[in-house]
Amino acid sequence: MLYESTATLPIKFWWDIHENHDPRILAKDKNIDGDKMHRFCYWIWDGIQDEHIDKHGLTQDFLEYWDAFKDLSVLRAEFALSGDRYDEMMMEIAQRDFDALFKDVEVDNLKNVAIMGKHFGYRIDVMQTSVDEYYANLKLIEETTITTRANG
Repeated sequence: MLYESTATLPIKFWWDIHENHDPRILAKDKNIDGDKMHRFCYWIWDGIQDEHIDKHGLTQDFLEYWDAFKDLSVLRAEFALSGDRYDEMMMEIAQRDFDALFKDVEVDNLKNVAIMGKHFGYRIDVMQTSVDEYYANLKLIEETTITTRANG
């Protein structure tokens, strides 16, 4: 038995998979092991991530990260093909810029849960709140904050 959707996957497991890079967390029966199960969990995880993007889109931060990563990858490929010292220097500069730009990017998920709880007036249980519910709540808080600022 596996979690197969953002509608049922607890947000705590979503965070754990992102942190540990181990989609076997999707298995509700933790005693299941093996290479086939591991590959199957990766396949399911890819589908869950696609579902999340379809429902909630991509953040501006992720798009900036992806653009910077793409540019760095192009420079790495150019250097790998040419072996030119100039390409190597440009790649190293881009790598330093990339590392500096995204070094301190860290999201405090539990702090977000506390803010949500305060905003809505009830405790958010990370084992009962699905990925969809969590991101819908974040979006609602964001919209409420923007509306309040515009009217206030």
